Amino acid sequence: MCGFVGVCSFSEDTRQWLAQLERANSLLSHRGPDDASYFESLKCSFGFRRLKIIDLSDKGRQPFSDARGVHTLVFNGEIYNYLELREELVAKGHHFETASDTEVLLKGLIEWGEDCLNKLNGMFAFCWWDSEKSQLMLARDRFGEKPLFYRRTKNGLIFASEIKGLFPLMETPAEPNQDAIYSYLEHGDLDIAPHTFFENIYSVLPAHRIVANKSGFTEAAYWKLRAYSTHHQRPSEQFRELFLSSLKLRTRSDVPVGTCLSGGLDSSAIVCGLSHLEDNKIISSTSRKTFSACYQQYDERPQIRAVVKQSKSQCFMTTPVPRGVTDLAALIGFHDEPFHSFAAFASYSVMKLASENGVKVVLNGQGADESLAGYGAYVTPYLIDTFFSRGPLQAYRAARGARAVSRSTVRSLLWDSAKLSVRSYLGPKLRDLGITGKPSQSKCYQLTQESFASTATRLQPLNLQRVNSHLKQQLQASLFIAKLPIYLRVEDRNSMANSIESRLPFLDHRLVEFVFTVPPWQFMNDGKNKRLLRDGMADILPSKVLDRKDKFGFPIPQSDWLFSLFRDEVEELLANLSTEMRSILQSDALLPLYREHIAHLHGKRDKGGPSQFWFRVISLELWFRHVELLKSYCYAT
Repeated sequence: MCGFVGVCSFSEDTRQWLAQLERANSLLSHRGPDDASYFESLKCSFGFRRLKIIDLSDKGRQPFSDARGVHTLVFNGEIYNYLELREELVAKGHHFETASDTEVLLKGLIEWGEDCLNKLNGMFAFCWWDSEKSQLMLARDRFGEKPLFYRRTKNGLIFASEIKGLFPLMETPAEPNQDAIYSYLEHGDLDIAPHTFFENIYSVLPAHRIVANKSGFTEAAYWKLRAYSTHHQRPSEQFRELFLSSLKLRTRSDVPVGTCLSGGLDSSAIVCGLSHLEDNKIISSTSRKTFSACYQQYDERPQIRAVVKQSKSQCFMTTPVPRGVTDLAALIGFHDEPFHSFAAFASYSVMKLASENGVKVVLNGQGADESLAGYGAYVTPYLIDTFFSRGPLQAYRAARGARAVSRSTVRSLLWDSAKLSVRSYLGPKLRDLGITGKPSQSKCYQLTQESFASTATRLQPLNLQRVNSHLKQQLQASLFIAKLPIYLRVEDRNSMANSIESRLPFLDHRLVEFVFTVPPWQFMNDGKNKRLLRDGMADILPSKVLDRKDKFGFPIPQSDWLFSLFRDEVEELLANLSTEMRSILQSDALLPLYREHIAHLHGKRDKGGPSQFWFRVISLELWFRHVELLKSYCYAT
């Protein structure tokens, strides 16, 4: 796990950029505190920060070049199946000088070219320079676990693992993306790739590669998730086999491995699965350390203790409470963009706890909800699929069972399913005719300055392939648009802020590909979701976890913090908004409205609306201040 920056130009000598590369590389020191190194050439130059995980010797340093000096690679992430790929390459005559996955990746690219990408099981973002062809390739893993940003220039492009790494390489600072700001304030949209909160700074799309050479700049997908249904005799057993294989691969490390544990089904399955593999001598011992965040209002300690006891793990817990808005500002400094809620701070604190206890690699459960239908919102499309595939009686029975998952009545579930079915059928046809609904005007919209509201528009995500299943269509959207992208960003930035590598077993592409072949009606049953995981791990998980029907997500007392604990700081922030924020929102109305919300909520429970609105306002203001700090560092005269 590392970070890198780079410059590629087909008409200028990039070696003149060394001072800027060094400054950019220093901004990524948290991603790689173990080493800093550089590669310089006429048309392409790299800076690299290393966090040692595999092959701790200096032989694994990057940028990494082949023996002839023709091919050079900078690579962030891990190739989990590097040992198997290494054997293939040895059989083809390749010799290896290191024990690193970096050398395997470079020689795989030399041997197979772009076809190498489909052989990789891992999380990765890399840049490969071929000096003979004068060609640069940028690529990102299938789900976008590892970040990679770029900006095109007149003569080539600049690129970096984090947006801040681009700033010293730009002649003039990037301007805020007004459409991204509007989409966030009005709709809560985040990480709508390839867009970012900066104009002309883009994210490489998941499962895509970019090739840049003298002839131009091309981008293409190298993998697509195929969704179809086929009969499986024992799908839960097949899922278990793939899941345990994913865990096995993700324990390959030359440093201690721990696990994040929430007490929910996903992280508990990881902890208990690792214990099962160790007890059966399938993998060597991990640290058996778990790291958890707990709050009194959302107490999952009973489930955590049950998992720890069964897995014979050592448990570390924290109750993260920010010191104030200052902690939020510091976290935005690591992200370079606003995020969704204070849950990001809780996640950061868990990673910090792991770092303080000697762990450099953690496994976490991101991706399970989005691939296995873990949210209540998936019940409606599940019922539609059940109705059309198994008939109305089975749909009615499924609705009765799904009440606990969705916390709704049978009548409302069936009514919602009917509405969604009609909307799914008529929506595209109406849009083709130019008939669209009138956009709602939220409180945020009403507070925007007219000059901003009249020009900014909502960012549109890339179109996904159509799937012949309402449930799988929504799961696909969750994986690539609506939910997982921001969670993966939080996972990467928070772990790397603490110089920790986070690995996500549920995002093994073999596992997700298999899940998308399972018929939709097998995702839920008997009032419980994630049936593949529950049934597949039934003999490994404690009943206190296995039998749970409630879901907390990553609960935090955000309302208490925003409207009580940090009230003075929030009021001071709203009274002293930046010039940029004043050009977007009617600043004079914000402070009175904030106090009005507090008065309205007195003695009542916030259901998320007001606190989410105010979090976005505060987060955006702190982001503007962060951008000014970046500018002052990078463009000081």
